[in-house]
Amino acid sequence: MFRSLGFGVALSFILGFSLVAIVLLVGTWVPSITFRKPETLPAGCLEQLKKWKESETITSIVVDLTKGQVKKLAEVVARSFGDVLLTRATGERVKVWRVGMQVEPSGERDGRPLSRVILYRRDLAADRKLRKPWRVVPKQPYLAQTLVELPVWME
Repeated sequence: MFRSLGFGVALSFILGFSLVAIVLLVGTWVPSITFRKPETLPAGCLEQLKKWKESETITSIVVDLTKGQVKKLAEVVARSFGDVLLTRATGERVKVWRVGMQVEPSGERDGRPLSRVILYRRDLAADRKLRKPWRVVPKQPYLAQTLVELPVWME
């Protein structure tokens, strides 16, 4: 009777020690999880979206957004504009977001990259037969400063 009790204690000690070792090993490999507060959109961004929704223009530009703000903008746009059914050239009908987004780098602030987001209405672009409506917007230089000083003869 005592032999079986000693074996059970030894087995539980080994299992407990193994479990602690596994937790310590996994804990060093898994990066720490941090919860961040969701980023808010810039002050005039929501009003700009409301005005754009009422107007009949195809594109709108939102500048200097961080990565978190771009994600938040995508959520707000999807919620406020919804879906649309479009017919492809092959005759297939597809359900897509009414508003598409083209994200381009535009510089950095405090070491964080900033983006310029071109929003375009797919339903209006399809009515006007524009295949790539984000190209209607004139391109601007991606960076505010030059990376290399150009020689005089190249300017």
